[in-house]
Amino acid sequence: MQPLGHPFFDALERALELHRSGDTMCGAQQLRAAHGADAEIGLAIALGGEHGPDACIELAVVLHAAGCFELAIAACEHALVLDPRCAVAYGALAWLLPTVGRDHERTQLYARWASALPDDPMAVHMHAATAGRTLDRAAPAYVAALFDEFARSFDRALGELDYRAPEAVADALLGHVGMGLDGGCGTGLVGARVRERVDGLVGVDLSAAMIERAAARGIYDALHQGELGEHLARREQEYDAILAADVLVYVGALEPIAAAIAFALRPGGVAIVTTEQADDTASFALRPSGRFVHHGRAAATAFAAAGLVEIETRTIVLRHEHGAAVAGTLTRAKRRS
Repeated sequence: MQPLGHPFFDALERALELHRSGDTMCGAQQLRAAHGADAEIGLAIALGGEHGPDACIELAVVLHAAGCFELAIAACEHALVLDPRCAVAYGALAWLLPTVGRDHERTQLYARWASALPDDPMAVHMHAATAGRTLDRAAPAYVAALFDEFARSFDRALGELDYRAPEAVADALLGHVGMGLDGGCGTGLVGARVRERVDGLVGVDLSAAMIERAAARGIYDALHQGELGEHLARREQEYDAILAADVLVYVGALEPIAAAIAFALRPGGVAIVTTEQADDTASFALRPSGRFVHHGRAAATAFAAAGLVEIETRTIVLRHEHGAAVAGTLTRAKRRS
């Protein structure tokens, strides 16, 4: 490559070479040093070359690493000019826009994404969430894709949020039980806390990447990849405890999952779940985050309809976001002995 003579363009091309050789951060440092008032011109020269959509995304990666967020957004937008069905570009934009205070643009972005890729579960779910529409639940394909992507950084990210749901669920498991199910087990944060208080422990999760991380802990007797309700529907009276921390945030109407939990519990068995609290009186609502929030008594009402008894609820702090506590409800119920 012969230098063009524009400092930012030359640094960008060099950063792209370094990124492709596995040294993204070194290229980003050089790019950051070259950033100036005419950086947009340098990017425009690069985008006007032979770059296809994939290369535009690579440019966005190094620009993001260099802290050039607006330019990274421009690179993603150009990828969509070249290929309006480039799912990676849409996903990158959804992640990048909040970094520059452009959160409000995500509603339109998800609408564009869903229009271009109507079968993309991420696009369909987040379009509904940001457009104020309601769903009975998140599509399993959406949840699986979300957590396959999130698996590697899951524990670290939740640690930064002071994530408390697994601890709250584990503390609510009073005494020792026989066979336990960790529903939506993720990487095993609940399982690690209850392993010594159960004779056997099974984990279920939609995400293959999460199952792989959970298996590495060596605490489960069995792990199943699949949808929790479907798993429970095949396990009549199989579990003494069914635990679900931060799982029902991907379910709107709770009655079907409550019935499945009641079906799979043994007599005297206990169910412990968390939900995120709604700020109004609606039973549930889908928020722009893509998560469902529920009225404080929503899980209790669903459990009662499923025939469970000794139902208890209490307000807990699920995590902290933007310096504020996120309120949730822990609901505990039993199947009649």
